[in-house]
Amino acid sequence: MADLVGLVLERLKLERQVARAFLASAKFGLCSSPGSIDLTFAESPGFIEAVNRRDDVAYVITTHALAKDVRSKAIGCDDPKLAFWSLYYAVQSEKTENVEYPSKILSSVRVGENTVIHRSGVTIGDDCIISDNCVILSGVTIEAGSRVGAGCVIGRDGFEAKTTCFGVKMIPHDGSVILHSDVELGANCTVDKGMFGIATEIGAATKIDSGVHVAHNCNIGEANIITANCVIGGSVTTGRDVFFGLNSTVYNGVQIGDSSFICGGAIVHKDLPSGMKVIPRPGLMVER
Repeated sequence: MADLVGLVLERLKLERQVARAFLASAKFGLCSSPGSIDLTFAESPGFIEAVNRRDDVAYVITTHALAKDVRSKAIGCDDPKLAFWSLYYAVQSEKTENVEYPSKILSSVRVGENTVIHRSGVTIGDDCIISDNCVILSGVTIEAGSRVGAGCVIGRDGFEAKTTCFGVKMIPHDGSVILHSDVELGANCTVDKGMFGIATEIGAATKIDSGVHVAHNCNIGEANIITANCVIGGSVTTGRDVFFGLNSTVYNGVQIGDSSFICGGAIVHKDLPSGMKVIPRPGLMVER
């Protein structure tokens, strides 16, 4: 296998600033990612301010001009975003399977025909039902009493296409998926695993209709109801008892408070406090 990390360090002239040993175990993240971060990037004064408000960031890749403004240790280069995603892509591509323990499927679990469950890194609890033609990939935990409808794919890499020094690449994910107890998925749903070591989580007793997409790093609260063909973008957080109407869409990074109601066809593009109702603009009838 090609030494991708070495190629990135050489091409971006970072050999003297970044140690290979550090990258192998470093926790990558964006400046908004939860928890401590070993390596992130900031390409503008606004991002520098966001990073400087944190006390848990070790290294920041930034421009040579902005490096002096970073409270953490700075790594200067010409294109911080390119360098960050190139390094992350290289490190993740060189890793083997990130979950080594054998899959554990309890005897009370019912598995349908033509369903594929990865040999490692999957845990399925008591009294779960996995219907026909499903794919359950490594890093997925399905807690007791949950139901997975026919044709669902759980734990695939999320969609993260980034420009790297190798061209535009799909970024491998190293997170997981947790379906908490008594979750139900309808047919043909997709739940993507998280990246930066984060889990995509669906809260207990949440019910999801057919054709729903839940993107990476989402944290869906307890007792949500998500009706057919909804699209929930990456890193969305919802509270308890949120309702999503047919074909509604939530943009990346939005936070939705408890007991909110998203009407069918609505597009949620900014944070919602608890108890809010989002009504889409109705179509107008005009003469032909």
